[in-house]
Amino acid sequence: VAELLLLSDEPDILADYTAMARATFADGQATGATASPETRELLKKYGGTKAPVTLRQQLLRQLPPGEWKQITGRHWPDFWRSLPVLELREAARAIAAYHDPQIRLAFLRFLLEEEPQQFPRDVAATLIGQISREDFDGLYDELLTRRPDALRLRGLPRFLALQRRQAWNERLSKAVVRRLLDDLHSRQLDYTTQRDLALHWKQATLLLDPEQSPWLRQQLHTTTERPDAFGKLATDLLQLTSFRRQLRQP
Repeated sequence: VAELLLLSDEPDILADYTAMARATFADGQATGATASPETRELLKKYGGTKAPVTLRQQLLRQLPPGEWKQITGRHWPDFWRSLPVLELREAARAIAAYHDPQIRLAFLRFLLEEEPQQFPRDVAATLIGQISREDFDGLYDELLTRRPDALRLRGLPRFLALQRRQAWNERLSKAVVRRLLDDLHSRQLDYTTQRDLALHWKQATLLLDPEQSPWLRQQLHTTTERPDAFGKLATDLLQLTSFRRQLRQP
């Protein structure tokens, strides 16, 4: 109930939750610190917390994300960087629920740059699916400019790029293909690596910019001649991308 009231901008509950947040996230207060009697009394109005959820997690999940800059006096990336992973997860869930484009974009930029350890990828995938094509292209253009290694095999940026449902632009398409080829040619392919890499080839097939079909033929010509599963994956990729390109033509 509290979350629904906060989503509807009820001023009284927003004031109460803001007061609890200020007390709970006071400077120097440890993550596991016990809530004050005043905070506990105020929380009773809204049903309290249910284990294993902590008060901090509940506040992060329910308060509008835009309030935290004023509550803590920190810029968003600095605040997010200070949170343990379970609290960061709840902050991300609130960002997904409140649909503030500016904060959502800032949080995704933070995730792509910081790649916080053990952050749940399903939550990150929900956020990346909420942004526009223009915002997605902008995020990855920035990322590829700053971080040459951004698309490494098990990194979060590669995972999130593969969660999209719209075709990539030319730059990301070429960057992903080059990285897939580097992974294939420059490492010992144990079973787990082969499985993960093959999955990425399949996922990328439906996301590559169809207009890059001629470039792809040049890049993948020798790969299609491989006698293993990757030869077939490269062939399927070329055929499907060519077909998608034909569908776009008038």
